Amino acid sequence: MASKKYSLGINAINQLLKQLDSDVENGLELNDVSDEEYLNVRELEHEVREEEEMEDDPEIIALGNGMAKTMTMRGRIEPGGPTSVTLGAKKMSDIFSLFLDDRMLAEIVLRSNERLALLRSNYHQKGNVALRDIDLRELKAFIGILIMSAVRCDNHTPTCDMWDLTEGNPLYRCTMNERRFTLLVRVLRFDDSATRAEKVKKDRLTPIRKVFDHVVANCRSNYSPGPHLTDDEQLVPFRGHCPFKMYIPNKPTKYGIKLVLAYDADFHYM
Repeated sequence: MASKKYSLGINAINQLLKQLDSDVENGLELNDVSDEEYLNVRELEHEVREEEEMEDDPEIIALGNGMAKTMTMRGRIEPGGPTSVTLGAKKMSDIFSLFLDDRMLAEIVLRSNERLALLRSNYHQKGNVALRDIDLRELKAFIGILIMSAVRCDNHTPTCDMWDLTEGNPLYRCTMNERRFTLLVRVLRFDDSATRAEKVKKDRLTPIRKVFDHVVANCRSNYSPGPHLTDDEQLVPFRGHCPFKMYIPNKPTKYGIKLVLAYDADFHYM
């Protein structure tokens, strides 16, 4: 009976998630469904799935609810792996959307266009094509260039060399011109700049808080950890302006942002 109840709960949550994730495609305004509601659904899905796994394990059921959570955390022998949310992902673009979904990207488009509108107001020439609004398709192309530049180790290469006709990669030139790329780097925003000054006093991650919470929620809903986990820290190289940038002299890069991460040894999921 309990298993049936949790299965019904999972189905209901999945239907609601599909509805929320298709907001942009259906033309629904972002404000119609709050980010808090969206994250709550993701969290509820994760909790219901854990409860369903506990109910399906006869050894855990026999121990009773008092020890079930302890046994799940310390003595579970089931292997981890992708959850049912990932079953429909067949292409690389589908897998990418599991972590950076269209709802999240639409928020970035909205905030970046607000910055572009502010820049346009400072120009006497109205209708400047170079300052046109960004759309979802162009944002994905921009992210694709960033990913490709990391694969080719071009992330520290000047853009003039990346777009060079003889030495540069033609993929960059085919996607967008150098001027447009550097403009998008300049105007990319992830939050409401009008409320940032007040929020940043309590939360230093305010400029990326919404996107960060979405990524964390998606990571939790896409994967169920296995029994072989390890935690470690990583210093992401960074020398720009950041209030929580750290200096660790015994690290190869020395300057950067320290992340504390959990790794699954079986699936290399981080």
